[in-house]
Amino acid sequence: MPRTVSMRMPTGLHAAIKELAAKAKIDITDMATLLLYAGISHLKPGTLSEDAIALIQADSLEAQAQLLRALAGLPKNQREKAMKEYAEVMQRFEDVVPLSNAS
Repeated sequence: MPRTVSMRMPTGLHAAIKELAAKAKIDITDMATLLLYAGISHLKPGTLSEDAIALIQADSLEAQAQLLRALAGLPKNQREKAMKEYAEVMQRFEDVVPLSNAS
């Protein structure tokens, strides 16, 4: 699992993230992480240092590996159900926070 750190944020941002998390039916920490990844992914190339990019890539790969490892340990029917639920969560996130510029 990627290492985590805590950070302070303004009350308004916390309220907004909490509201979005409720709409997407996911944990507030997961919503904050997804929003940060979404925001960082839209930065101009060269904005972040190679070290920061390497850490983000490592965090992403660790999270993917953790998900795949958890899924691999499930019976096939449970694994398929979990993947469906994951896709639904990601769709709810996309419905709340559109990541594409398409109208």
